[in-house]
Amino acid sequence: MLQSTARTLLRFCARGRSERAQFVVDSLVSPTVYKFVDMAVLPQRGRGGASGLATLEKIVLPVLQPGSRDAVDLHEVETNIRFRSWVRNAYLEQRFGNSPALRQATQRFFHQLPAVPTLREMDEIFGTGSWDRHPEESEDALQRKLVKAYETDPQSCAHWDLETILEAIGCCVAGMNEFNVYCERHFVYEFLTKDYINALWRHLQKRCDKVHAETGKTEITILELGAGTGQLTWLLERAFNKSRMSKSAQKARSYTCKFVATDTGTWSTRHQRGAVQELQNVERASYTSALASFSPDIVLCSWMPLGEDWTQAMRETSSVQEYILIGETDDGCCGHPWKTWGVHVHRSNDPMFAKNRANLANANPDRSVDLFHWLGRDRRPQIASAAAVSNADADADSDDDILDPEPGTLQPPYEADGFQRQNLSLSDLQLSRYDRAHYAANSHTVSFTRQAHDLAKEA
Repeated sequence: MLQSTARTLLRFCARGRSERAQFVVDSLVSPTVYKFVDMAVLPQRGRGGASGLATLEKIVLPVLQPGSRDAVDLHEVETNIRFRSWVRNAYLEQRFGNSPALRQATQRFFHQLPAVPTLREMDEIFGTGSWDRHPEESEDALQRKLVKAYETDPQSCAHWDLETILEAIGCCVAGMNEFNVYCERHFVYEFLTKDYINALWRHLQKRCDKVHAETGKTEITILELGAGTGQLTWLLERAFNKSRMSKSAQKARSYTCKFVATDTGTWSTRHQRGAVQELQNVERASYTSALASFSPDIVLCSWMPLGEDWTQAMRETSSVQEYILIGETDDGCCGHPWKTWGVHVHRSNDPMFAKNRANLANANPDRSVDLFHWLGRDRRPQIASAAAVSNADADADSDDDILDPEPGTLQPPYEADGFQRQNLSLSDLQLSRYDRAHYAANSHTVSFTRQAHDLAKEA
């Protein structure tokens, strides 16, 4: 009886409707339906497994599987953010949420913080060592193939299992495992390892040496913006203190490093729920006030919010010689494509299903990466050459306009401000929340350095 009721309610929530009607359903109906299914029908978190996944399949497959009686057309589900978010999280929890690997990871990585694992330890638990860090195909290549098959002949897809259906509607679950569930549960976007921290510190050490040589400063300030729990700063400061213990380092370096982690404090509610732990004394400050207060030499920012740009303020802070961005780049879900990364975009082919490509009125390029845990990645814009965009386009106030490339020679903002971009090789050591077996190249580390002629101007 409960399963039948759940199917009826989910079918109602999954169906496509007008934007206004969808807003009403998502506000007044969907949250209650999803909570009912989670609490009354599915096994609770950590108690899933094979039986939980089987239950989920019994209530969801009749709603979505092509050929099922009264199944919802998949192109309708593609635009239903709330439903896709719920079914994705439910699938991952029921399939992996009760696995020994996840319990082991929680015990070793979360309950023993601030200790962090090596990439080898991650591979031993999650099997991430075989994940493709240099994929030849795009991340959505599988989804494109599935959508093409569905649009060609829906009945030929009647055998699709739940994972295949979820991949077709853009839930990005193929190739995921307990690692991704761990990240979802603990709000981890960048999973830090010893390998990555050591490599990042080596880069910072060289940069600090250069700043000291050029400016004569005896204290180099490294500021992290949007630090969240402060884990990144804590680990880097520990690496710095460890490096100072060697006699050669004590003789060679006549400066010290001051590490400062700042955040607005929006993570506090999650601290109360115990999902994350604050490791560093994180200063409560906005990115603008932090830059003004600490006059940093080097700035770090991991997973800048989607649609926002903090880099202009970094470049306008005269003390900043380098800023390092960690997370998705260019057309990804971190920062602003043009203001942060120097790429212009248009969204003419965002939806995979042909029926949805005709209407992009509801596309929201500024959706937060934290909305519904993951769906900030919902809109992946296409990159257009920065050199092919006119000055008029660059000055446009609306990010919602579809930008058609026109002749022009516009510089990316960071270049115009005298900074040079470098994609760092230590990106190969990164693991992020959205990585999967066939595509583990979502997150990168990118350095932007102030050029010598800019330093001369300041002098």
